[in-house]
Amino acid sequence: MDSEFWERAWATGRTGFHQAAVHHALVRHAPRLLRTDSEVVFVPLCGRSVDMIWLESRGHTVVGCELVADAVAGFFSEHERTVEPEARGALTVWRSGRLTVLQGDVFAVPDHPDRPAATAVWDRAALVALPPARRGAYVRDVLRAVCVPGARILLSVFDYDSAEMTGPPFSVPEADVRALFSDCDLELLSREDARELLSRPDRPLSRCAVDTWLITVPA
Repeated sequence: MDSEFWERAWATGRTGFHQAAVHHALVRHAPRLLRTDSEVVFVPLCGRSVDMIWLESRGHTVVGCELVADAVAGFFSEHERTVEPEARGALTVWRSGRLTVLQGDVFAVPDHPDRPAATAVWDRAALVALPPARRGAYVRDVLRAVCVPGARILLSVFDYDSAEMTGPPFSVPEADVRALFSDCDLELLSREDARELLSRPDRPLSRCAVDTWLITVPA
């Protein structure tokens, strides 16, 4: 998807992926993802996710990345934080306390001076937003580039029949996850029926699951 697609989605309110509450999978599996009281957590394609506030409130340093400037501005306004964005190279930096959002292309993060040395990653909306042709580069050139050895990734993805629907959100079945992270330790933490989330009368899905994975990067 190009930048115009996401800018239009935020401008027209077509943001069904945004949740008002902290994601239940993050809360449930936080003890597995967050091993210390002071992790550095990267949240790619973060939008206006309240998950970042939740993580920061627990003492962690949080670095999000979001393409659309209006989404970032709306996030800080919603949480009553006055931020002076700073243009630095390919990304604009929005910083408040232990929370930073890098606004721009997520593929620019690894070469940016404010790139995180991530000990943890919460990917709820990034991998599923990318078409299959870009997934390998995203995992290799973004996620693995910002993760320190031994980092953990909590990954939430959809698994449905791609013949019945085109994304985003795209389907990322188990075989694809295992191929993308072939040198990592993978654990499927949960699989939940999600047909009600994506099925519509004009687009019924015969099956749809949300898979939550814990991925450990080699030390």
